[in-house]
Amino acid sequence: MIDNNLKYAREELEMTQEELGFVFGVSRKTISGWETANNPIPFSKLIKFCNLYDYSLDFIMGFTRKNTKYNTQIKITKKQLGMR
Repeated sequence: MIDNNLKYAREELEMTQEELGFVFGVSRKTISGWETANNPIPFSKLIKFCNLYDYSLDFIMGFTRKNTKYNTQIKITKKQLGMR
């Protein structure tokens, strides 16, 4: 399912495979391979894609059908960490 969501996200951003390839420093053929699941996308590239374009990893990986945007400023209290 990762292939379909990656392609969906790219198309939603109105990017060509060539343009996305430029962002990652890879060829259009490599992007095509990632989208068709012929070649696995390196995890570091997947994280970069999610961070650059505000997609959740859960959505791109196919764990959820909705792109949930996460709050970048998470506040954790000592109580939450188990420190009393």
